[in-house]
Amino acid sequence: MFDLDWLGQLYPAPDENDPQNMSLQIKNFASILPHFIEGGARYLVVGSTIERRDQLDRFISAIDATDVTVVLAKASPATVHDRVRERESSPRLLEDFLARTDALAATIEEAALHDLAVWSDGRDIAEVAHEVLDHLGW
Repeated sequence: MFDLDWLGQLYPAPDENDPQNMSLQIKNFASILPHFIEGGARYLVVGSTIERRDQLDRFISAIDATDVTVVLAKASPATVHDRVRERESSPRLLEDFLARTDALAATIEEAALHDLAVWSDGRDIAEVAHEVLDHLGW
């Protein structure tokens, strides 16, 4: 299980056209992935915010993947805002994230890059995970 956000932690982003540092995330992930494959990893769960087809294509190309399923974890705007408030301790980051949350959700929906959308409001995380695993046949 990987959270790509952690592999791109550089704030503010040096490239205003890449505010999530997706290029850095992909480059870092591609550099560590071979070690996990050598260790026997057969399945990967990668958490990320992918807004555009070119980002997804670059990610798939960088990891040389052949079987990728994109899952969109959905939640109401109120739930997303609550989760951001729980997560962020920096007032500046909190303000930035809350300001762009709704627009980002709309961008992701519009891009329609997902193979499966899973609603998470009011559901236990294990229940959501089981839905995804069932879909994948894992």
